[in-house]
Amino acid sequence: MENEQTIPTATQLEAVIATPELNNRPFRAINLEEERKAYSDLTNSFMSDPNSCLEKVVEVTRRLCQADTVGISVEETNEQGEPIFRWVAIAGDLREMVGGTTPRNFSPCGVCVDTNQPLLMDGLDRAYPYFAGFADECGTGRGVGTTVNLLLAPVADDT
Repeated sequence: MENEQTIPTATQLEAVIATPELNNRPFRAINLEEERKAYSDLTNSFMSDPNSCLEKVVEVTRRLCQADTVGISVEETNEQGEPIFRWVAIAGDLREMVGGTTPRNFSPCGVCVDTNQPLLMDGLDRAYPYFAGFADECGTGRGVGTTVNLLLAPVADDT
């Protein structure tokens, strides 16, 4: 995304990080049949079409978590040599954003990787103004930056 970028202040980040709210959310009942189906779907996908594994992971995760959107971002370098995150697989409301990017040092993914812990964020446009326009780009009809809860979890390749 090509936007004027100012690194969020600690106060701005504090305003969007809502991780403690996870402790107040009700737990869902365990559904072993749904989990068994998820493992079966993933196994079948991995065996029949390994190139679509990430798409299947986000689809299954979205179904199990009952989320509006689930995505996987990968850290890479763009043509200008700048570090970015690229959305390589997305299921749900924001699926049209697959292939899109955010700046590595100016994104929720960057904060998650830097802190090396799961984070829940809400009202993203308060710290990242470029999220304010996502509703128009995705056709969801709602302001993604103001209405979406974003749960991020870092996954590292330690090879």
